Amino acid sequence: MEIFINGFISSLAQIMAIGMQGAWVLECGLKKQNIRKVVILCIICDVFLITFGIFGLGKFLEQYPLITQIFRFSAVIFLVCYSVNSFKKAISKNPYKILDIKNNGNKAVILKTLAVSLLNPHAWIDTSLIIGGLSLEYLHIEKYIFFLGCIFASAFWFILLGYSSGMCIKLFTKELTWRSFDFIIGISMLFIAYKLIY
Repeated sequence: MEIFINGFISSLAQIMAIGMQGAWVLECGLKKQNIRKVVILCIICDVFLITFGIFGLGKFLEQYPLITQIFRFSAVIFLVCYSVNSFKKAISKNPYKILDIKNNGNKAVILKTLAVSLLNPHAWIDTSLIIGGLSLEYLHIEKYIFFLGCIFASAFWFILLGYSSGMCIKLFTKELTWRSFDFIIGISMLFIAYKLIY
């Protein structure tokens, strides 16, 4: 159960960072437009990236200890920088750019969902590289339990974000909400960096 929870928390910490993908799901949720399609597509893409990270990249890194150490060090630097940037945004005096809500056609929604999920560098770094690196400490059945925790977190987050945002539209148009998100993200990134080191 502990390994499942570690997978869940590790994956959730990465996905909660509101980048292009999260912002797009949030926008569709606020507009109540194609939410089911967007959420399902995001979950499928995330499962693909997590699978590649744990059973593809992770397996490769297991065979090359030196590359693994270099990867861990690079990932820690990336996460710390990401965390610092999130804290800066949270306390910055500059106004936040609140989501620009506009309607999109059905085809455009699907294409954009695939684009922000699979053509997004941060998605590959966060979901495949970081999660793949964290999975290295687990072997055999433990790796599959960690994997299940990761994909469960992905499904949980996208369903929550997509379907609850429409009910909280006033909340998501306030700067304080976004600053709070960034502060939480900053703490989460530091936690993941700690897990990679120890």
